[in-house]
Amino acid sequence: MNVGPNESKDRKKEFAMKINFRILSFLTASILMLSSYLPASAQTETFGGVTFTPPKGWTRSTKPGVVIFSDVDKAAGRFCFLTVYAATASIGNPQTDFGSNWNEAIVKPFNAPAKPETQTQTADGWTAVSGGSQVDSGGTKAVVIMTVFSGFGKSVATYAMFNDQLYIPQLDAFNATIKIDKTVAATPGTENSGVEYIADPFPDQPGYQPQQPLLGQIRKSITTADLAGHWTAGAAAVTSYFSTATGNYAGTDTVFWGESYDINPDGTFESHLTARSGNHTTRETDAGKITMSGPFITFTSKTHMQKKYQFVAYMEMPKGGAVLTMIELGMNEPAMPFERVRLNCGHAKGYITCVSGEVLSRVPAK
Repeated sequence: MNVGPNESKDRKKEFAMKINFRILSFLTASILMLSSYLPASAQTETFGGVTFTPPKGWTRSTKPGVVIFSDVDKAAGRFCFLTVYAATASIGNPQTDFGSNWNEAIVKPFNAPAKPETQTQTADGWTAVSGGSQVDSGGTKAVVIMTVFSGFGKSVATYAMFNDQLYIPQLDAFNATIKIDKTVAATPGTENSGVEYIADPFPDQPGYQPQQPLLGQIRKSITTADLAGHWTAGAAAVTSYFSTATGNYAGTDTVFWGESYDINPDGTFESHLTARSGNHTTRETDAGKITMSGPFITFTSKTHMQKKYQFVAYMEMPKGGAVLTMIELGMNEPAMPFERVRLNCGHAKGYITCVSGEVLSRVPAK
């Protein structure tokens, strides 16, 4: 049967009007999957702690921390992109988990509303928050629906962007196959009677700087007591100046700083800072306490402003040495989604560093 122009427009209008209804449908299927079991014959795959059955015949592509399945029918003018993110540490509040993922994945690239209508349900220890909105994708109107699952210290986000309601049955079927690993997420502050390690969180990726082998093992979780010891950090820069008129050398400016922390098992610490710029030297001594909550490590000192960091990695070294990698955040800033962490961190030098990150090294025992 041929579809006339008016009928096609009516169908698209009806599609847009049914957004809220379809969000509920999408969420209901998502909640049901949390206690479902996949049939043995299903062609499943596992990505970042999430197991699912991909839509048959769709194109698969990956980016750091993300897998995308797409179906584009140019002749019919319809498309659907289905995105699954690897599990990350939960910020601690399901609504905040949803807001953070929605902002990074939908608001920034598509200029979508910052606070879409959402619905929340719980099942089997998980809380699922689902929301959706109309967006503009390359000049074409589409609908995006995101579901974020929070529980067991972790968060998993999925979203679909499509411009035809014919995709909804396939999306519902996909969601019904998802299973999420319930192993409690590796976040600082988790008490753990044994020591567990994880695989390289930042492996080589096409188009990115090659990584060097890690010099130690990455701990799955840490406690405040794991920070006990003498830690150091520092940096230096040398700038040479030349005359724009003559091209002759005009001088050199040297800047360096070094800081140390002596941390006790209860998180209390003393710190010492030495910094020099040109002929000026500054020395400071401070004290305070380190606290951990979810993915955050907070330094509270007596003389300086409180600082909050997002935990990235803790690499054990021989003889009690260690490298702690963090990213500084604003005190009210939510945790950075893992896909952004993956883009900003790596180990080109054998230990993990991040853009705008902080690296502390614990001095090994002699």
